[in-house]
Amino acid sequence: MSDDLKSELDQKIISQERNAILTKGSFTSLQVALGALMTALETVSTILLSIYIPQTNGYFNLGDSVIFITALLFGAYIGGFTGAFGAGLADVILGYYMYAPITFVVKGLEGLVVGWIYEKFRTNPNGLKKFSFKLLAIICGAPFMVGGYFLAEFFILSYGWAAAAELIPNLLQVGLGAVIALPIVNLLECVPIITSIREKPVETPVSS
Repeated sequence: MSDDLKSELDQKIISQERNAILTKGSFTSLQVALGALMTALETVSTILLSIYIPQTNGYFNLGDSVIFITALLFGAYIGGFTGAFGAGLADVILGYYMYAPITFVVKGLEGLVVGWIYEKFRTNPNGLKKFSFKLLAIICGAPFMVGGYFLAEFFILSYGWAAAAELIPNLLQVGLGAVIALPIVNLLECVPIITSIREKPVETPVSS
């Protein structure tokens, strides 16, 4: 290999490595910004419709729809972050302080599980199967929210069997969240910039 060709190849490798680093950096920054945006949206959506449940001092809300949208579109980590911080902040703003730590864990796990389950199947090109996998992911994440709140209210908040009063509202909350989230996710998945946010940057191989 001549010196000129070797030098040109070295420069190409250096250039590609630099571009890969910049791409990874901007991708990470975009994820952080997206996480903050979806967290704010989660807080707002939770606050906008909150129906008080007197038996447990809890409330019905639409926040799960945003958690599902975020987790299905952008993955487990952003979904978990959005659920934990967005819903937890809503509890604080609305004055449900005792629920905030519980919500942080429960909604965080919900987003994490939904995003993680769908990640395993989302590359399937079959549209019907992809929809089924989205629904499966939500079904797998739902027990962490419904069961998590029930156990926390039963044992930690000491409501005993009064905690069962929230089981049906929470199931309805998950169902309504899925009804809202699934069409939106199906629509946004057709937008290239949305899908590219979730993809990890891949370096282009250098030809010899």
